Amino acid sequence: MSLRAFFNSDAVYLPSVFSDIFISHHHFTSWFFTPAPYFFPDMFVFFGINTFIHSVFYSIIIYAVFQSLLTLFIISKIAYLVTKQKSSILWTHIVFLLILVYPAMKSLDLFGASFKSACHFGTIINGLLLLLCIMKYCKKPLLKYLIVIFSLAILGAASDLLFIVQFIIPIIAAFIIFKMFKMKVNLHIFKISLILIAGSLMGCSAKYFFILGNNSNYILQSPKKITLVFEGFLQKFKLIFLQNPIFATLVLVFYVILAVTVIHERRKKAENFIECEERNYVFFLGFFVFLSMLCTLGNFVINHLFITTRYLLPVFFLPIALCWLPFTSIFKSLAINRILMTALFLILFLAMAEKLYFRTPYQYGYYPQQVFCIDSGIKEYNSHRQEKIEYGISAYWLAKSTAILSKEGIVISQYEENLKRRLWITTSENYRDRYDFAITSNQGPGYMLDINLIKHINGEPITSFECGNDITVLIYGKDRLRVVTEGY
Repeated sequence: MSLRAFFNSDAVYLPSVFSDIFISHHHFTSWFFTPAPYFFPDMFVFFGINTFIHSVFYSIIIYAVFQSLLTLFIISKIAYLVTKQKSSILWTHIVFLLILVYPAMKSLDLFGASFKSACHFGTIINGLLLLLCIMKYCKKPLLKYLIVIFSLAILGAASDLLFIVQFIIPIIAAFIIFKMFKMKVNLHIFKISLILIAGSLMGCSAKYFFILGNNSNYILQSPKKITLVFEGFLQKFKLIFLQNPIFATLVLVFYVILAVTVIHERRKKAENFIECEERNYVFFLGFFVFLSMLCTLGNFVINHLFITTRYLLPVFFLPIALCWLPFTSIFKSLAINRILMTALFLILFLAMAEKLYFRTPYQYGYYPQQVFCIDSGIKEYNSHRQEKIEYGISAYWLAKSTAILSKEGIVISQYEENLKRRLWITTSENYRDRYDFAITSNQGPGYMLDINLIKHINGEPITSFECGNDITVLIYGKDRLRVVTEGY
């Protein structure tokens, strides 16, 4: 598993916010947040960890462990609440461990999202926790559950609009279908639906007040052609199947078996449907899973042309979280319990054996060669000059990760290739009238600055050096590098 995936410019969003606001003391309103600001639980948890662990590397590692354990705890609670069988918890642990040990190592953008911050996985945690609280309330209607449901609706909507698409709307729609099939008024369902709607509206309003009203460049994309979106789906699904054919096939099998299970439950036509009995959880959750998948896919039809794999998390992760759902009847067997226990220990043994066999090295820090090279060049320059350089410019995919991992304390501002400011996931307080150096790369769009334009404006640099075959650093000296400033 490459650590680079944890330290690209998107992945270090939370460390950048923490560093700018709490270490550099930049004002909150100067930040250009993402459309999904990841307030809860991502930002809340990561900031707490980073307050005590003054290392980006260890903070990210601890966050990954915490997020994975929290997810496992929530899905285990849901499994036991529905089945009342500890074997369903074992089954959940087995599947979750399999995902962490094998496919997650190869596909960090999807199955390994539980390791990463700022990857929309916080929405999955909020959604699963919301499902757990809703089912607990239906079973035992206490005020504390309603308060938690309302709070989660607010925090989830304020943190990520995908929470509304992938959980709020499917849950309410599943309630409606559930009511239709039961053919009677369910006051709990009506009350919960109103609370979810009210909480979502308050969350969106709070997000606009704190984020969109303060320097956010969020733009809602216009509707696109369904055919193009469908082609994008096929490409992503093909990629996922090529990376993890066994697990992707199991996900499809899950949907097929779940559909058969839900249809079977409905055909029973039992007249003694008691509100929120364990048997009915399967019925409700089954509809929720399918509706979440449809809403997730439909979201691309309405808003997106570019389909990112992490936006499909519920489609592939809900079958992992609710892996026991189509098999609720088998967990009452003592023999099945023993088989599951044996399988759990076998999986743990094989996972440890594989690690020992391949001797995967553990790195006690992360200092990429390119960042080390940039730091060394700047340190060498400063050692011979009275005026030290520290402020530079670079393109988005180099700027944030280089600044976060640098040990020389350099500050890098994001610019487009044409030297216009790149106001995306950054603070306006990093920008200056003049800079000291420029970092560019030939890796492609998002990495490059126009060297000819830099030299046209500023002339030849005092010195320059290469880092590898693709990175060039141009040093002009203290406050001697100018950029295009028209329009700002």
